[in-house]
Amino acid sequence: MGLLGGSVSYTRFYVRGDAPSGNFRSRFEKAVAHDAFRPLAAEEEEDERVGWCSIRDPFVIELGRDDFLYADHVHLGLRIDRWRVPRNLFKAHYAIAERELMDAQGIHRLSRSQKEDLQVFVMRRLRKQTIPAMRHVELSWELGTGLVRIASTSKPVLQHATVQFEKTFKLQIAEHGVLLGMERAGFDEARLEKLLALQPARLHAEDEPAKRGGKTEA
Repeated sequence: MGLLGGSVSYTRFYVRGDAPSGNFRSRFEKAVAHDAFRPLAAEEEEDERVGWCSIRDPFVIELGRDDFLYADHVHLGLRIDRWRVPRNLFKAHYAIAERELMDAQGIHRLSRSQKEDLQVFVMRRLRKQTIPAMRHVELSWELGTGLVRIASTSKPVLQHATVQFEKTFKLQIAEHGVLLGMERAGFDEARLEKLLALQPARLHAEDEPAKRGGKTEA
């Protein structure tokens, strides 16, 4: 639990727009419950699933408002589960299943549809023998300032978190940077456009000698 205490690397985002108002707590409770994590099942087609969980425990996926709303903060965990069946293991089990099916039917080759059905069957059987790989990412949102801290620097994880946040809370967030900082400081659109139009200055000559003290041609 790095964001709630301890040391952790995180990426800063800011909510665009005003702070939540009105009966937002009830609205947030329903939205988080709707987008809470649901465990993957071997019979389903999905390879990956993302959803909210407790910031303290990734296995707590039934969340009431008291589980994530603290005064002027929202504290949530983002759980990302993915099936990871090694390719070599799948190929070995598929080859065995293919031979057994052909022997049972007295044929020497499977049709395309038979191969596709067999691939699904083998994958589901292997999934039942393992568990998905799980990742738990902490997220903390200061409602008053709009600051959202996500305990990750991984681009794919941040993309998952951004999509999930905007889907649940119906608010856009943007990663903190120079332009966003200037925008939040009150710079108008015209000044921001001028900044974007600036070109980097060259701080050295175009043609410099390859080596210091090198000979020059006469």
